[in-house]
Amino acid sequence: MADFSYPTSTTRRGRVQDMGRISPTILTDTEICKVETEYRIRKLTPLETWRLMGFTDEDFYKAKQVNPDTKLYKQAGNSIVVNVLEAVFRQMIDVNEQRRTNERAIHEKDIESLKHRLAAIQEMGGDSD
Repeated sequence: MADFSYPTSTTRRGRVQDMGRISPTILTDTEICKVETEYRIRKLTPLETWRLMGFTDEDFYKAKQVNPDTKLYKQAGNSIVVNVLEAVFRQMIDVNEQRRTNERAIHEKDIESLKHRLAAIQEMGGDSD
């Protein structure tokens, strides 16, 4: 919820609060406010980022021989997880096959409908042969 206690203020208006349970905007002046947590956040190693992206350790160590860690992080970040990409393509192929199956069924129904209409016309003597 927004704090409307100071409607004309340019520094306090709109801060999100909930009776002090939600941290207000972090300030950079003398009012020090910081978010504390009991958890320690650890940065992933380049090898871990490569593993998350589906690369083998062998691939990583080959790249590590010619690249610094900063490049290895960037390469992992710019890559696509092969398993995810394969799953996306599989789903696209399945959807396309289903669409084709549906189109064939519709086409077959149209042909059957035309055959019935032609037979009805022929029965009524509309056949000129």
